[in-house]
Amino acid sequence: FNGDGCRAGWYRVSNPFEAFHNPIMASKQHQKAAIEMFISFTGSSKTAAKQFLKAFEWQVEPAANAYFDNPKRFAHVKADKSAVSGPASQAQLLQLYAELEDPQEKVIEVNGIIKLCELLHVDPTDPVMLVLACGCNCQTNCVFTKQEFLAGMESMDCYSLDDLRERLPQLRASLDDFHKLKQVYTFSYGYSCNPGQKSLEIETAVALWQLLLADRYANMGAWFKFLDANPQRAVSRDTWTLFLDFWHETKGDYTKHDPTAAWPAMIDEFVEWMEEQ
Repeated sequence: FNGDGCRAGWYRVSNPFEAFHNPIMASKQHQKAAIEMFISFTGSSKTAAKQFLKAFEWQVEPAANAYFDNPKRFAHVKADKSAVSGPASQAQLLQLYAELEDPQEKVIEVNGIIKLCELLHVDPTDPVMLVLACGCNCQTNCVFTKQEFLAGMESMDCYSLDDLRERLPQLRASLDDFHKLKQVYTFSYGYSCNPGQKSLEIETAVALWQLLLADRYANMGAWFKFLDANPQRAVSRDTWTLFLDFWHETKGDYTKHDPTAAWPAMIDEFVEWMEEQ
């Protein structure tokens, strides 16, 4: 665990990793159970689960911690032959990409994403689409390059539209885990910044807060009222990152704010504003 205590909650109640904590050589049954547990906590693909667990001698806790530190740690490593998609699966992915690709730009843009949402029967504003973009490690807002789409889909063990449909509930539910939520939340900052800008426009930040956090944390309405009363132009990356930590630590109760801690000025101003109300 790192110093901010973000992962302490994993180990607090009836340690779920205990059965796999000190294996000498995990049996196939234990390996299968470890893979299932790893996936349930991280929302990763089966291939990634195997790679991380093998690297940490099938100990779920350190493997999961390593995954959250760097999900792409084994991106350069080829998967076992049994886990690699065959030509038929690759062909299905290429066909799906071709259906969504803009023929002139040679990438999937807004129209292609809307079409994908229609095929998946999800609203374009569903948070699961942000999880999907994060899983594909998209570098530009509302754009999937061919490499990003194919690599991301394969990393999630999705080789067809039906596979992705089946995967959606798990991707959506993965946001209920704070560590996965933080991964997607952190990704969304750079993903949503306008090209050439280092700060996130306040309108975009508010939309993302409403999308990812409003239904998960109490008293978010007070934060939005504060922004209405104290207009801001943009949100820095530092403020964006620490905002989630602040809300997670205080559970929306501003009285738990530690004035001696090094919170961004915007958060300190919010607490002062709340005290004046």
